[in-house]
Amino acid sequence: MWVSKFRLEPSILFNEQNDATVKKDSIIRGSLSLYFSQGVGFGLSLVNAIVLARILTPHDYGIIGMATVFINFLVLFKDAGLATATIQNESITEKQISTLFWINLILSATLGIILLLSGPIIAIFYKKPELAPVITVLSLTFILSGLTIQHNALLQRHLKFYTLSLNEIIAQGISLLVAILMALSGFRYWSLVGGAMARSLVLLGLTFYYCPWVPGRMEKGTGVRKMLSFGGHLTGSYFVGYLSRNLDSLLIGKVIGAEALGLYSRAFTLLMQPLTQIRGPLSNLSLPVLSTLRTNPLRYYNYFKKLLDISISLALPITVYCFLEGEFIILTLLGPKWIEAVPLFKVFSIGGIFVATSAAPGLLMTSFGYTKRYFKLSVITAAIVAASFIIGVPFGVLGVAIAYSVSSFVKMIPLTYYGIRNTPVNIGLFVKSVYGPLLASGAAGLLTIIFLRLFQSGGTLRHIIAGLIFFLIYTSLTLMRKGTRETFLSIWRSVFTNQKV
Repeated sequence: MWVSKFRLEPSILFNEQNDATVKKDSIIRGSLSLYFSQGVGFGLSLVNAIVLARILTPHDYGIIGMATVFINFLVLFKDAGLATATIQNESITEKQISTLFWINLILSATLGIILLLSGPIIAIFYKKPELAPVITVLSLTFILSGLTIQHNALLQRHLKFYTLSLNEIIAQGISLLVAILMALSGFRYWSLVGGAMARSLVLLGLTFYYCPWVPGRMEKGTGVRKMLSFGGHLTGSYFVGYLSRNLDSLLIGKVIGAEALGLYSRAFTLLMQPLTQIRGPLSNLSLPVLSTLRTNPLRYYNYFKKLLDISISLALPITVYCFLEGEFIILTLLGPKWIEAVPLFKVFSIGGIFVATSAAPGLLMTSFGYTKRYFKLSVITAAIVAASFIIGVPFGVLGVAIAYSVSSFVKMIPLTYYGIRNTPVNIGLFVKSVYGPLLASGAAGLLTIIFLRLFQSGGTLRHIIAGLIFFLIYTSLTLMRKGTRETFLSIWRSVFTNQKV
């Protein structure tokens, strides 16, 4: 019984997506499972950061950071936007998805070989010979993950988010265990490689088990041309966005060095990991649901409003708290040798304010099939981000961090203004969703600062009390907002009284 709940029955794999599907599966339960997964994932990442940061060095993380820039770049083409096409399309056939599976696999294998052959060149570029064998091993994880693209898309299309959450939690837990054991055994940066390999293997096995679909052969004339066009524009958007977002790591690694990149990447990851894990459901859960609701503007608007409200209400206080207590967080989680990451961490927390809303315009355009517009806007925003990094790098690693935060705000202006066109959503919804949590975070932050100034002694206990004060005040002010309170109450009723929302 428990297993059948998590497995996707082959008999319903290619049923048409419709509004009844959304009613049958509880959307709120799906979002809760994702948030639970993100919470557990954050906890595991926190353990990872606390343990590994005390064993490994900034240089070790810098080596992996250099390799990751190129690996993540190729990952964009592995998917080719075809998973999103499977989720977003109103109806699909087994022949279509089988064809897309083989296209994804061919792309993954080709790109994996390209990465493998590029290892020595990347090592020469960075003047780090140890990069070549690292990239050789990581290219295998690249190919393994390509096998699961369409299987995961089918799970997501059928709202099996608890299955996806379970798979990710198990894989991340085993990955963490492998990485820690290897680090304790003196494998240094290889421990991070081993953890990545373990994660890919576990995800492969779990995905195939919970989505027991065997693809057929590739065929012509299955109607995938439109899906390929959709995926092509989406991939183009991801491509230019990735180039701009990862230019900072490339410039730091090349111009400043591995240690600076290690500090930068740890500070960035420590802040952005909880924020992106909160934002995750906005994309993962919403795309199949919003794609179904696009013919019902009122339901589309109301659903999007609730999801945006939850995401921003959870993400915004984290950024404010991290800015206030950056030094305490870095020293407690990473240790004294990472003290130089504190100013970077605080600067990132300013830009992090916009992370909760950054995926929303793209989500709107994707659910309505406006991927061509999405690509054009991605080119504009990528130019903004890239220009900011180029301006910032002469001022050192801190200059790049400041450039990131400034560009995070500037790029949201064209992205939001043009992204919402011809959708039921308006600018007013974004403003209303942000100003409430921002005011509540500001008030909680001010009272927390007063407490810290009044009580100068107390060590760790003082900071723990300050954190409790901040989040208790923020929570109280947040629940005073009627709309937000009703959203959280609807989640409570859905989970504990079995009512549908």
